[in-house]
Amino acid sequence: HIFPSPSLMTQLLASTKACTHPPVPSLPLPPLSARRQLSRVAAGQNDEPSAARTTGMKKDGPTQGGLEETQMRVTAKQLRINTPGRHIFLCAGATKPKCCNGQASLESWDYLKRRIKELGLEKGASPLWRTKADCLRICAKGPIAVIYPDQVYYHSCYPPVLERIIQEHLIAGNVVEEFQIMVP
Repeated sequence: HIFPSPSLMTQLLASTKACTHPPVPSLPLPPLSARRQLSRVAAGQNDEPSAARTTGMKKDGPTQGGLEETQMRVTAKQLRINTPGRHIFLCAGATKPKCCNGQASLESWDYLKRRIKELGLEKGASPLWRTKADCLRICAKGPIAVIYPDQVYYHSCYPPVLERIIQEHLIAGNVVEEFQIMVP
């Protein structure tokens, strides 16, 4: 390893101390009624999805005070992210599609979302989460999917293959070897 000389380190440290960024202003707290409403939602006393909207919270962009963090915690609770489960990532709608037709990958994504919802897999004892990824970096025989924590990668993830992955892997617990990407 090559380390900077002590004099260069001194110069680097001096340059970081001379930071001229203005301090971040603190935002005022939201009204007490809004904080109470979100506390009730976070405690599970009001599971209406519109509760956050009634508090003046913005859907896009930062909000004032702790509302954004509270909404994050409410959403995390609704998704049950602290419950052990599986997570499927599907390469779909890439900015620069290389492994498959971009429109076909979006059709696969829509199919996956619909089937997971129809089968109630997000609400099961062991939840299944899904995420659309721009690219999973395999860039051949796509769309590509990966399932965590199993760390199993699949190729050719069009609706018929996704249905097999859902039924055989995600429900029955058996890897669909025919479409699994194997590393020699």
